[in-house]
Amino acid sequence: MRYTSADAFQRLYRKLPAGRQESVTKALLLLERMLQEDRPMPSLGLRELRRGLWEVRAGLLDRLVFSMSRDEVRLLAVGTHDELRRSL
Repeated sequence: MRYTSADAFQRLYRKLPAGRQESVTKALLLLERMLQEDRPMPSLGLRELRRGLWEVRAGLLDRLVFSMSRDEVRLLAVGTHDELRRSL
């Protein structure tokens, strides 16, 4: 599986404080592991927002939004639940 990120994701990630960036990085590693092992990880709170658009938790504040196809996970946005709801 290939992982890519949209420019918007990179921009939003860079704006996060270091501690929140660390939480996002840990969530990404867990997501990768979950997909490789095909094993649920309830702590991520994976849910489908709409067809092909997914969200996982990255700590108490942040959520990651991504699209997923058979061979690619594309990171689209990161932010609080409210920020992402407004932008989507």
